[in-house]
Amino acid sequence: MPCVRPTPGPLVPTHGDFYEGNLLMTDGVVSGLLDVDALGPGHLVDDLACFLGHIAVLPGLHAGYEHVPQALLRFLQAFDQHVDPAALRSRAAAVSLTLIAGARRQAMSEGGVIEALSRLDVAEQFLVEARTLGAGQ
Repeated sequence: MPCVRPTPGPLVPTHGDFYEGNLLMTDGVVSGLLDVDALGPGHLVDDLACFLGHIAVLPGLHAGYEHVPQALLRFLQAFDQHVDPAALRSRAAAVSLTLIAGARRQAMSEGGVIEALSRLDVAEQFLVEARTLGAGQ
């Protein structure tokens, strides 16, 4: 199958490190945004993919993140309305891959290896979805 090169979309103001840890919430509503020092021109798809890549790995960290898969689907459906769905997933896969190194917290312990493999699984799933969506173009 040929490589799919989805469009990233136009340059727009972006956060540059947009993920759940940089959102402040009050009563279930976003009330602030942290870490805006990297604000600048970029692609919306990259900010949204950063967010998805970060939340998608959370269930591999702790069983308490049981609602993340359902939330991830809702975010994907919403974000797909604003950016190329294949581009979104391929970039979310890339973000998930960058998070594998963070599993080193536990070094090469069994928990660290399991966490790293979980992140790799997330990246692979995003890539499968990107390829499927890209094939329809």
